[in-house]
Amino acid sequence: VSYIYSTAFSESGLKSVTIPASVNTIEQQVFLDCKNLTRVVFENPDILLRYIPSASTSYSEAGSIFSGCSSLSEVILPENLTSIPDSTFYGCTSLKSIVLPKGIQKIGQSAFSGTGLKSVNIPEGVFSIGVNAFRG
Repeated sequence: VSYIYSTAFSESGLKSVTIPASVNTIEQQVFLDCKNLTRVVFENPDILLRYIPSASTSYSEAGSIFSGCSSLSEVILPENLTSIPDSTFYGCTSLKSIVLPKGIQKIGQSAFSGTGLKSVNIPEGVFSIGVNAFRG
């Protein structure tokens, strides 16, 4: 498997996911509302979080990948990730901490909105933090 399409696992009963190194692209809402999902590990440090919207020829960031995963408490992000797309962890109320890779440059709007984050270290290279990115 090298590509995971939009909503592929949404609303499933998955509890833990390791995304293998062979996966190089993940689209939007792949794990949307997976209420039992507690842990996610990305094995490919260069994975891309993007998709091509219909009637378009250019890529957009894949948002809401884990939106609504209310049991998600541990995420090991890819080390070469440069952007956290919009609403990636929206509503992940069990997410209390996260380590952002040093290369992160952009945190999208509502990326961590509605999470249980208690603290976060913003890497030095971040140049953009979107509206409501960390809203309670």
